[in-house]
Amino acid sequence: MPTIAEATQYFKEERGFDRLFPLILKRYKGLQALSGTVKLKDIEPNEVNAIERFLAKPIKIVNGVATISVEKIVEEYSKTLYGHIPFLDLLESYFGKPILTNKKEREILSSVKFSFFENSYLPYKSALGDIIYDRIQSRSLGSAQVHLLYERDKSLLSSILPAVFIAISKLPLDEPVRLPLFASGINGNPHFLDLDTEAGRIFISFLQILLENNDVKSYESQPNAEEMTEILNFFGIWRDDVLNQVSCFGIRGYKSDDSSFLVLDAAAEEKTFINLPLRDVLRLKRVETYRNTVFVVENSSLFSSLVDCFIQEDNFPSILCTHGQLNLASLKLLDKLSQTADVIYYSGDHDVDGLVIAENVSRRLGHKLELWRFDAESYTSSLSDVPLRNESRLQFVTNEHLLPLKQLLQERNCAAYQERLFPEYIKDIKNALNV
Repeated sequence: MPTIAEATQYFKEERGFDRLFPLILKRYKGLQALSGTVKLKDIEPNEVNAIERFLAKPIKIVNGVATISVEKIVEEYSKTLYGHIPFLDLLESYFGKPILTNKKEREILSSVKFSFFENSYLPYKSALGDIIYDRIQSRSLGSAQVHLLYERDKSLLSSILPAVFIAISKLPLDEPVRLPLFASGINGNPHFLDLDTEAGRIFISFLQILLENNDVKSYESQPNAEEMTEILNFFGIWRDDVLNQVSCFGIRGYKSDDSSFLVLDAAAEEKTFINLPLRDVLRLKRVETYRNTVFVVENSSLFSSLVDCFIQEDNFPSILCTHGQLNLASLKLLDKLSQTADVIYYSGDHDVDGLVIAENVSRRLGHKLELWRFDAESYTSSLSDVPLRNESRLQFVTNEHLLPLKQLLQERNCAAYQERLFPEYIKDIKNALNV
């Protein structure tokens, strides 16, 4: 009786099967059965002869494409000298490896993947970690990053995932800690959780899962730098709390024991402004402004000019400068101001970034915020010849008070800047404060 080796040799020597068998294999792996048909494109005469001789009948060929029944191939094979050998055994011998259906391969890969994540997590199991681990196992919101990295670089993921789970196991913290010190306590590397690293991005993703799970904050697939800083801050982890600062003029603050924040008092007495870092903003329990009104600008030169204009006044206005994009120090101070001030006037450049920032701060502060000089007249009077950049981001501007300006920007395709509105800002401040 012929052996499987002889059967394999026979079909390898037959020219017609070297392209047919791979198609049958692919069909079987997908259907989990030896059924259906396969199409052999650009079939050659010697292939036609070999297959028709094997089937003992003509095959259907249209425009050089032969349609062949898999069941018929198996049926005719069973009638040959090798028919006592199961057809799947023949295919395994022909290809020199075990044959698994696509479903079975996925099950095996899933099992291996499950074991990988299990081994990465269980030694560092924690209550918060359980929430994240469940998300990973169910491939639900927030888990995409680790699954993608698993497919792209499993070795890298295996070197960082256990340490990130260690970081999660240390939460919640008893006292606030700076990010480099927190990271150093995980594996000795203060840069391990830097936000431009895979470990840092995964850590932020995991923290977002925890916030979203408790309905604190919705999950953002691509949080910006300030959003990441705020996410860390929720867990008492400070990032760059010295350089993250906001410029203040004419405000006073109070700490948790209701004592005055003397640094702000001194700045007010000296009639100068102060750059208040995030670490000090977080120490403030309450902030007070002149006549419960504060004026916010994003441009530092405009801020300095406004300070110069009012510095000799006995009662000078409260003014903040955010220096462009609102960092966490600015956002946190504005949050505190919204609790005590009657109105927060916010102004910014009339460009894409300026409108997007105005949109975001308006959503954050609600009715306490007054959009300041975001109007058509102010735009046209301060228009420059600088073309807009990143116009597509205007799609995020939906505030009804910003829509006319948004339309003007799209029509003119040029930016306008705060500096040209300096005289109007002076008048507005005086009118608002009746001075």
